[in-house]
Amino acid sequence: MIITDKLYDHKQSTPKVIWNICVAISKIIDTKDEVNKTEMGNNIEYTDYTGTYMGRIFCFDTTKCFLNIFMDGQNFKTKIHACQTLMKYKNLNQYGYS
Repeated sequence: MIITDKLYDHKQSTPKVIWNICVAISKIIDTKDEVNKTEMGNNIEYTDYTGTYMGRIFCFDTTKCFLNIFMDGQNFKTKIHACQTLMKYKNLNQYGYS
């Protein structure tokens, strides 16, 4: 998936690219949450994301990249959006913890 591949290589990207990646992943999470809310009510259940499209977003490597951007980024907009994206995660499973 191009979005996560670019995210994993964020040190080679411009701040604008990193910002766009954070916004895109944030919107993907919002859409997923909206669909799940419709299907399951307001219950947040454990979901196994292994081997799925969302598995590339909800994994520890992605979480680590967002944390690196937040801690070591040179641009405040990218730091803010990396943090906002991480705040959209609903449980430890989505951060990549099993």
